[in-house]
Amino acid sequence: MLDRVHPKIKLLADSLKNAGVKKFIDSKDFERSLMEIGFDDWYYFKEKISHEINRIPHYSSVEDSSFHAFLILLDDLYQTSEKNLGDHNNKFHNFITSILLKIINKSNPLPDFDEIIKDLRILSFPRVAIDIITNTIKEKTSNGVTKPPEDAVKNVNIKYQTFDNIKIDFEQKSKWKNLLADDEPGEVIEQMRILFSDDDRIMGDVINISSRLKRLNKLRHSGTVKFDEIDMEAVKINNALWSLIERLSTR
Repeated sequence: MLDRVHPKIKLLADSLKNAGVKKFIDSKDFERSLMEIGFDDWYYFKEKISHEINRIPHYSSVEDSSFHAFLILLDDLYQTSEKNLGDHNNKFHNFITSILLKIINKSNPLPDFDEIIKDLRILSFPRVAIDIITNTIKEKTSNGVTKPPEDAVKNVNIKYQTFDNIKIDFEQKSKWKNLLADDEPGEVIEQMRILFSDDDRIMGDVINISSRLKRLNKLRHSGTVKFDEIDMEAVKINNALWSLIERLSTR
């Protein structure tokens, strides 16, 4: 069973283990990341994998059964994503992005993510998703300061919850980051249109980015523009949305 796991996934899983994912697997945040991709049978899956692994002769690493279940789940998600490369609802990308953002937000001090980023590039992980992850890391390590303790975060949350009577919280910010990682800028824009419909200053930025996205979609269907140029403009649009999200969440 473990032998069939793709070598690239083994490499990523090993880097995730060094970043503390074994402890994270037993957390509520891990369950939430699973639910975000529609997987709500983790305990059954984990027990099933544990039972099958323990039947392997000479197998003795019982304490790693949860991690091995995680490893096999990662491989299943990856293999499925490889078969559905055109699927925007890529559960593998969504799941990895979600757990990494949660680990970054919860860790103090922040572990080294360099090896993980290298592994994601080997896996041809979407550049937009990698940008979101690395930008979140930079946010936590800006000026040499890592994420504050949990009780301090609760106080910071109060500051982040109001912007001209419009509520912005970490949960909303994370949802938008995940949508951008899944290459869904249009969905972020639509949610912003609803949330900020009464704020002319913010709507000006949203409408501008929306117009750029509409032009990009027309270019995609025209077939007259090189793929690299389209990809570059898509990255610029996502970066513009990222900057707007950061501006809103730090007011």
